Amino acid sequence: MLQEYARKKLEPIDTLTFRTNVLKLKPENVKTGPEEGLYIHGLFIVGGSWNWITSLMKEQDPKELSLSMPCIW
Repeated sequence: MLQEYARKKLEPIDTLTFRTNVLKLKPENVKTGPEEGLYIHGLFIVGGSWNWITSLMKEQDPKELSLSMPCIW
C-alpha cells in the first residue's frame, strides 16, 4: 500500500508511515473500499473481545474463544 501511495502522490516511500483506525463497521457490511487507503478485514481476537460502543478491547466474554475484529482502515 505504501508503494502504491508513494507512486500516486510522487512522494519518497521512506518518508511514509502507516496510520490505522478501527472502524465501527462489520466486514459483512462493507460494499466498497475507501477513496484512499484500504480496509483490513478477516482478523480475529483470541483471549479478548471488542467493545463496539467504546471501540476498545475488553476482557474475553465467558465461553467465547475467538471474535472477529471490525474493519480497520
